[in-house]
Amino acid sequence: MSAEAMLHSYVVSYHLPLAVVRLSNGLINDSLVRRLQSSGTNVNLITVEDAIRGIMAAVDRAQNAEVWNIGGQKDYFVDEVKQFVSGKDVTLTSQPTKFSTEKATRELNFRAQDDVIKALTTLRNPPQPVQSSGSAAKIMLFGSKGWIGRQFVQLLQEKNIVYVEAAT
Repeated sequence: MSAEAMLHSYVVSYHLPLAVVRLSNGLINDSLVRRLQSSGTNVNLITVEDAIRGIMAAVDRAQNAEVWNIGGQKDYFVDEVKQFVSGKDVTLTSQPTKFSTEKATRELNFRAQDDVIKALTTLRNPPQPVQSSGSAAKIMLFGSKGWIGRQFVQLLQEKNIVYVEAAT
């Protein structure tokens, strides 16, 4: 909140068109489980895509350091979410959210729409990294002529990773 107060003073002093977005602590990304360690008993879940839509809606209305809460429509039990993401067969229990997004709904016409269960499932089964052998991807190297560059080239060769050295 003190950062918001400081931002507000800049907005007033310099007449900046800024908005403040408070995202739910339950943003579904690869650091969700770590953030849940310090959460209470419930968490408001929102997908990254919904969070981006909410932020962009706020950007369109940026003025006077107006504050909007951007979050999901439901709260879930933290322990159930952690178990679900770890692969256990758990049915997530939803409940009405305590994270009020009414102002964002009213003023920004924003409401989270994505399926949080589907998003959590992708955390449970993360996409496997592409294997370097047989990959069509190439790494372009700049500065590969120096000592460190040569070390990096040697490492790429040992790992059978395709690369192209830039020519100047």
